[in-house]
Amino acid sequence: MNTIKLNPELAKKYGVENLEEYGDMMISCCESDDQAKLKEMADALSDQEAKAIGDELTTVFHYEILNSDETEEQFLKSLYLNRSPE
Repeated sequence: MNTIKLNPELAKKYGVENLEEYGDMMISCCESDDQAKLKEMADALSDQEAKAIGDELTTVFHYEILNSDETEEQFLKSLYLNRSPE
């Protein structure tokens, strides 16, 4: 279970309760090709929030990623969730 909490200001701004709902909204933006909103949402996340959402989404989409030509890293990059190690 994820112990990282979503910043309350982001939750309020996007009308979501938690990181899972935030991730779902990011996937919806990706599916509707709303790259500007997707990038805005990703950029607003802390590194810890981005990692938590990235981990959750790669778990949820594990088989889709395996059955595609895309790597997990490319998947995260498409969602602007790839962060450089510090």
